[in-house]
Amino acid sequence: MNEIKQVAIYLRLSRDEEGVGIEKILANHRKKLIELCKQKKWKYTIYEEIASSQDFDRPQLNAMLDEIKNKTYDAVVVHAVAILFLLLY
Repeated sequence: MNEIKQVAIYLRLSRDEEGVGIEKILANHRKKLIELCKQKKWKYTIYEEIASSQDFDRPQLNAMLDEIKNKTYDAVVVHAVAILFLLLY
């Protein structure tokens, strides 16, 4: 496996399941993922949006996917594995 150097961080929420506000939840997730990237010494680009998983017309998702097709990133970092399945569905 190749060494990971450049990653995309993808953050998406559609609703406030925790009752603390979507922006606060995203900020917490962002902070944790940035800390992970810094710990691993990965360069990162953040793609973040508030959108339903049912909506595939998501500007940030589409921008990230374009960069993945161009082989810009070695990996994608997400807060929850379930988000990957929703991306691939």
